[in-house]
Amino acid sequence: MDASLKEDTAAIFKVSKEGIEISGSESFVRDQVNLFKPNIQEILHGLSRPAQQPSLPAISPAIPKHASPNSLSESEDIDYIEISASESTNYENVLEIQNDRVHIITDIPGDTLAKRMINLVLVYMWGNILINRSEISFVELREVCQQHGELDKSNFSKHMTSNKKFFVILGSGKFLKAKLIRPGIKEALNLIAELNTK
Repeated sequence: MDASLKEDTAAIFKVSKEGIEISGSESFVRDQVNLFKPNIQEILHGLSRPAQQPSLPAISPAIPKHASPNSLSESEDIDYIEISASESTNYENVLEIQNDRVHIITDIPGDTLAKRMINLVLVYMWGNILINRSEISFVELREVCQQHGELDKSNFSKHMTSNKKFFVILGSGKFLKAKLIRPGIKEALNLIAELNTK
């Protein structure tokens, strides 16, 4: 079938508390998000006040959260990143999201196996932030590194825990998880921006 005749993908965009739920075709949702952007930003600003710890807004992969390294100020809560529907293809040379799965589609740089492994984890975890997954298990991260041939099997946990400037490590034993923190997000975004131009 001709691509131009394909039906537009369905999408849903929600923001908690004050409401705002938009559903329909991907292009319709994108247009409405752009139209109501000031209202959405106002609601998100209200949700990000310290007295509350709301969950991230549910957002389809077609309309990911986006931020540039410079837009992440020191006072900004890492869970609240500006939403921009028009920036959904910013990283098309680095990662791809299909069926709520992040796929890294580029080679990862680094002078050592450990550095390449951490860089891969940073890119993968940033991709998962786009689909509202902020905590990723060590098991999943190891599998991704193994698939890309960048796994230091015996030292994976050691390298992750020694990079606490990028990650918060949660849980224990077999249930360890990692979550990107502000410096990790900045590092991931800088790396992705560099890789996207190659």
